[in-house]
Amino acid sequence: MSQTHEALGLKKKSELFSLLEWSALLHEVGLSISYQAFHRHSSYILNHTTMPGFNSEQQLVLATLARFQRKSLKLQELPEFTLFKKKHILGLIRILRLSILVNGQRNEELLPLTLSIEEDKWLLSSEQDDWLEQNKLLQADLQTEQAYWESAGWQLEIQ
Repeated sequence: MSQTHEALGLKKKSELFSLLEWSALLHEVGLSISYQAFHRHSSYILNHTTMPGFNSEQQLVLATLARFQRKSLKLQELPEFTLFKKKHILGLIRILRLSILVNGQRNEELLPLTLSIEEDKWLLSSEQDDWLEQNKLLQADLQTEQAYWESAGWQLEIQ
């Protein structure tokens, strides 16, 4: 897993890692408005509310992660950042999207999954051979996610 962290520019307790944690906690804030396009509502709220403890660039990162957490990846809408590299923000978007999918059922028991990154190819796998067969809804969601990634020029392989 350390190779994954390094590939994303993440180090435990780094600023990017902290923003990823916050985005995971806040990504559904828009559900209080509407389920329809809640990712956009979440982004709007995070972008336009007072958030003590976050500078404007950090707040923009949180809003961006919320905006790109689901559905199609319209990367042309990605804002410009001055304090963070675009490749790191794109990595955070990928991690958040996969995390939300894998935890979609909010089960207490987590699947034993491994994420490997080689250059721009991401591989999600498990030592448990039939993990996809036992999780048909997750399998369907991951296949949809693969199509979103492919349309963005990203590679996601699932084994």
